[in-house]
Formats: sequence, structure tokens, C-alpha cells
Amino acid sequence: MTPDTNADVASASASEERPQRGRWRLTAWALLIAVVVVFIDQGTKAWAEATLSEHERIPLIGDLLGLQLAYNPGAAFSFGESSTWVFALIAVAATVTAIVFAFRVRRPGWAIVIGALGGAAASHAGDRLSANQDSPGGTSSTSSPTATGSSGTSPTS
Repeated sequence: MTPDTNADVASASASEERPQRGRWRLTAWALLIAVVVVFIDQGTKAWAEATLSEHERIPLIGDLLGLQLAYNPGAAFSFGESSTWVFALIAVAATVTAIVFAFRVRRPGWAIVIGALGGAAASHAGDRLSANQDSPGGTSSTSSPTATGSSGTSPTS
């Protein structure tokens, strides 16, 4: 080989290594974001269960906005109480899909999106798979502080 050919081979392998290293960095960021989302989600749920009550509303902005503990007995907006396992499987599939995409991410914006969605899916899967039977009605403990309107009713999350 000529000296020019060796330089081309060396620069080609160096340029292939840089994008690969950047890709692993984006994968690490996506996974880190997912972990942070899980900790924030589970932390706010733990805080809500320790601090809020189902029977008492804490006003934030008068009667317009407040916090109150509410449990969702169903899969989505209290629908499908007997089929929450379907949503648990979907959440597990979404988590696995996010992990797969995290290893394929090539742009920082997508790393953020994949990390956030993957973390939310993982947290939801964890909630559904570790359903707390001590909760009212044997529902999963997917409570969160919810905003309430002036009517005093609280929408479930």
C-alpha cells in the first residue's frame, strides 16, 4: 500500500468511530432520561399517597385549582376495569420498544423523546404489574395529585 492509502484507511476508521461513539452517548442519554422520568413519576406518586387525601381537597388557586388524591380503577379514564392486564402488556411492549430505539437513536431530540416516552411506559408498566391490592377496590396504586375544578369533583389520571 502507498502512504496515501494508509492515511485514507486510518481517516475512514476514525470517522466511523466518531459517529459510533456519539451514538452510544445518545443511547446513554436516552436511558438516563428514562430513569429520571421513572424516579420523578414514582416519587410524585409516593408523595401524593403520603400527603394527599381522597376526602380532602387542598386548594391551590381558590376553587379553580387544587390537589386531591384519586385512584383510577380502570385502564384508561376508569374504562376497562377488567382488562387492565391488556394495558400492562402494551406498556411492557412500549418499554421494550423504547429500549430498542434507544440503541438506534442518532439525533439528540429523538434521544430525549425516546427517553421520556420509555420512562413513562416503564413507570406505567411497573404500576400495573405491581398492582397494590391494599388500594381501594384492589386497584393499582397509580394515584397522582389531580387538579380539581370548582365543582369539587376530581378527574382521575
